[in-house]
Amino acid sequence: MFEKKAEKKAPDFDVLIDVGLRLVPESPTLEMCRIGCIVGDVDPETVRRIYNAMLVAAEDCPLHGDHALN
Repeated sequence: MFEKKAEKKAPDFDVLIDVGLRLVPESPTLEMCRIGCIVGDVDPETVRRIYNAMLVAAEDCPLHGDHALN
């Protein structure tokens, strides 16, 4: 009478990790800002500006090859 709906499965992001990609929030979290302030010896606004600039730059970069730092 009633059909059982298929359970939704969480996406498997291991394949992204395997190719060196990470999903990150569009804005840095409070913890990300805290660590960025410590490591960069800068204020939270500078951390946010750097983070946003890196996300914008990543949009135009190839996903592999000589363009990566590591």
